[in-house]
Amino acid sequence: MNLHTTGMEFASEMVIHSLKKKLRITEITITYYTRSGESKLSSFRDAWRHIRFMLLYSPRYMFLWPGIILFALSILASVRLLFGPIHMFNRPWDIHVMVFSSMFAMLGWQILNMGLAAKMFARAIDLEESSNTLRFLGTFTLERALFFGLSIFFAGLILAGHIIYIWARNDFGELAQIKTGILSLTLIVIGLQTIFTSFLLSMCR
Repeated sequence: MNLHTTGMEFASEMVIHSLKKKLRITEITITYYTRSGESKLSSFRDAWRHIRFMLLYSPRYMFLWPGIILFALSILASVRLLFGPIHMFNRPWDIHVMVFSSMFAMLGWQILNMGLAAKMFARAIDLEESSNTLRFLGTFTLERALFFGLSIFFAGLILAGHIIYIWARNDFGELAQIKTGILSLTLIVIGLQTIFTSFLLSMCR
């Protein structure tokens, strides 16, 4: 099964590899005798090694779902704030919330991209063969991913060009396009993230 761990998580690795590779698991009754000597068990350290191992072997819950949720909520908030403040808890929420929602949208997109790369790598080393991964591989090509990333990138550039156009119409004087600028920056960064991640995913196939 190509096992690698050397600590308390070794048993967990065997179970996880068996489940992912759809091997048959049976229970064999044994006689367990009382340990003779001092136990080397460390509750916190060994528990953390188990948790760390299981998280690293579960990109869906470590990367994909957190990334999807964080990105979706943040980008929706950014687009909504583009049309005016949100009134909640008897006060308006505006530009400062949009700055943070933009930051979290980029962070969520990056986490999502890392999750896709982790899923591809897991399949490359024969650790996982899920139907979702196979379905993604059936539709993913470098050219499609690059087109998608470039589309997002140029959408951000178009917004930036719109800001410059408005600025030029005002004889390059006072400019109040902060929200549009934030959304433009967000789309440009997300587009570039997608482009570079596309090459990484193509290498992991």
